[in-house]
Amino acid sequence: RHYKASSLLRQTLVGRTSVSSSLNCASAPQIILVHSQNRSYSKLNQDDVNHFKGILNKPEVAVIEDLEGTGSSSELSGYNTDWLNKLKGNSKLALRPSSTEEVSQILKYCNSRHLAVVPQGGNTGLVGGSVPLDDEIVLSLNRMNNIIGFDKNYSILKTQAGVVLEKLIEYLEQFGYMPPVDLGARGSCHIGGNLATNAGGIKLLKYNSLHANTIGLTAVLPDGTILDNMRALRKDNTGYHLKHLFIGSEGTLGVITEAAILCPKIPAAHNVALFALDNFDKVEEVLRASKDYLSENLTAIEFFDSESNNILKDHTKHRNPLGYSHNYYMVVEVSNFDNTSTAEENTKIIEDKFFGLFEKISTVIEDGVIAQDSSQREAIWNCRERIVEGFFKEGMTFKYDFSLPIDKFPVFLDKIRDKLGDHARTGGYGHIGDGNIHVNASIKGYDNLKLFKELQKELEPWVFSLVEDYEGSISAEHGIGSFKAPYFELNKSNEMVSVMKQIKGVLDPNGIMNPHKLFD
Repeated sequence: RHYKASSLLRQTLVGRTSVSSSLNCASAPQIILVHSQNRSYSKLNQDDVNHFKGILNKPEVAVIEDLEGTGSSSELSGYNTDWLNKLKGNSKLALRPSSTEEVSQILKYCNSRHLAVVPQGGNTGLVGGSVPLDDEIVLSLNRMNNIIGFDKNYSILKTQAGVVLEKLIEYLEQFGYMPPVDLGARGSCHIGGNLATNAGGIKLLKYNSLHANTIGLTAVLPDGTILDNMRALRKDNTGYHLKHLFIGSEGTLGVITEAAILCPKIPAAHNVALFALDNFDKVEEVLRASKDYLSENLTAIEFFDSESNNILKDHTKHRNPLGYSHNYYMVVEVSNFDNTSTAEENTKIIEDKFFGLFEKISTVIEDGVIAQDSSQREAIWNCRERIVEGFFKEGMTFKYDFSLPIDKFPVFLDKIRDKLGDHARTGGYGHIGDGNIHVNASIKGYDNLKLFKELQKELEPWVFSLVEDYEGSISAEHGIGSFKAPYFELNKSNEMVSVMKQIKGVLDPNGIMNPHKLFD
C-alpha cells in the first residue's frame, strides 16, 4: 500500500488529557493493609521528635508527627500510603529536610538510635518501595526541590533530588534541552526517585538509562556521611564509580540528595505514527524495519495488544483512530536533530522518513495513521500512555514489569491469560524497542479482595518463575520494592545476591535504610 499524508489521518483523534494529570490512584479503595513486620528497631519517642524539630529548618513544615496515633495529622496518611493504594504503613513521623546537611543529621541520629527510615520522593512507585511497612520514619525529599543550574558547555543539569520531573522538562526547554528520561508520571515523580529506581520510560531506546546519563551525584550514607561527587566532568576515571551503587538501589544504601545529569538536545522536529497489525510476527517485522531504516531518527517505539486497547475504550473517553478490530498496535516516534534546517525542511525530512518506512512495511501493517499537528501527536501517545488508567478503572489490578526476549511476549501473555481464565482481563503493552513488557490483569471492581488475594498467592510465584525460565528480568524499570522482594533471588545467582548483601552490610550495618525492600 502507498500511504499519503492526507489519507493517513482517517479521523480526528480525541482525548488529549495527559496521563500524569488524569490518573489519581489515591482515590481508589485500599485493597491491602500491611501490618507490623516485627522488626527489632527502637521505638520512636517524644525526645526523638524534639531532636528533629531542633535540627530542621522551619520545623513547623519540616516535621509532621502523630506520635500518639490519634489521627490528628491527616497529612501523614499520604506519606503512609503508596500510589496504587495497596500498601498502608503506620509511620508516626514524616521529616522534610531542605538540604543535604539536614539529611545527614537525620540519618546520623536515626542510625545511632536504630530508628528505621524510608526515603520517599514523589511516591509514584508501583512496587511498594517508597512507603513504610510498619512504623518507620518517612524521610521525604519534597522540600529539596531546587534546580541548581545547567552547564550549557557540557549539557549537564545539576538539581536537588526532590524536583518533579515535569519541572525539569520545563526548565530545560529554555536552553533547548530535555532530561534523558520521560515517564507517564512526569507530573508528580521526583528525579531522585527516578534515580533510586533507575527508571526507564519511553525514551530509553534513544537516550539510554540513568546509569548512562548520570555524571555525578551526592548521596548520604546511613551514618550521616556525605558522599559529594557533583563535579560536572564528562571524564573522571579515578577509582570506583560509587554513584552507580545508589542508582537503582531503591534507598536501601543511602539517600540521593543531588544529581548532575547529562541532557540531550530537544529534537528540531518530531512526529508519531500509529500502526495496526494482526499478529506478533508482524510486530517484530515493524520493529526491525524501524530500527534498520530510521536508525538514529527513531526516538521511541511502543506496542499494545487488543485487550489493552479495549480497556482504554471501556474506561476513558479516548478513542483509537485505527479502531478495535486488530490484535496489536504500535506507536513509532521519529525525530530530526538538525537545527540548521527550517521548520518546513524538518517537516519534510520527517515526512520522508515515515513514507520510506511505510514503503518497507506496507505489506505487513493492516492500517496506519500519522499525526498532523501537536494535539494529534499527544492523542496518539495517549493511546499507549493511558492504558494504565483503563486497567486501574477496571478494578483491582496485578501490575507486572518484565524484560523478556521479544519473541516470548505473545506466548508469555497467553500463559498468564490461561492461568487467570475468566477471573481477570489481561493485557500487555510496553517498550518493545528495549524488550520491556508491562502486563496488567484486572479483576472487575474493588469488592472482591478475597479473590484478589487468592489469585495473587497462586499467580505470583508461578509468573516470576516463568520469567526466569524465559531468561528474563522480574523488573525492567519499576524496581523490586516490597512486592517483588520475596522473588528477587529467583532472578540473580547466589553469588550475586551474596555480594549485594555484603555491600548492604558494609554501608548499612544497622539495617535502618528502607527495611524489607529489595531483599526479603
